[in-house]
Amino acid sequence: MNYRASRLVNKAYLQLEKQNYAQALVLLQQAREKDPKSDEVCAYLGEAYILNERYDEAMQVFDDRELLKIKASHLNPYIKGYRGRVYLERGDIEEAEKLVSAAITADANEPEILLTKALIQVYKGETQSALKTMRKIDYNDPSFYYRKIKFLLDKLSKQTSENNEC
Repeated sequence: MNYRASRLVNKAYLQLEKQNYAQALVLLQQAREKDPKSDEVCAYLGEAYILNERYDEAMQVFDDRELLKIKASHLNPYIKGYRGRVYLERGDIEEAEKLVSAAITADANEPEILLTKALIQVYKGETQSALKTMRKIDYNDPSFYYRKIKFLLDKLSKQTSENNEC
């Protein structure tokens, strides 16, 4: 990645930490303009699209990245995990689970990918497994976006109460 793109990526990650996803996306789009063939810029841009709930654009960026013919990138497992998130959001739980499992097997235990795994478990009614996955996120990265953890815990709580009513 060239220097200008790298600076924009660093600024974008500061925005992600502040949960300013829209601003991070703008910065990463600029980084891609500066270095359109960068494996890393494509990966981060796809992630930013996901965080902005722009799933089709995320998948397009990941597809574009594939055209770069990057064979052995340390980012490949993470891209699988992020593709899994897109499939989950599209309602294809089976494909999402396959991709996320492959990512985790390849040691991509990033909180965002583990969160996708927990969401899959919630959708499949595997509440206890989802809670275990969430605890793993909290153990590995206690500073992970509290809002996301709270979102999933609220979802689990709601599902648990619905299951108890049946």
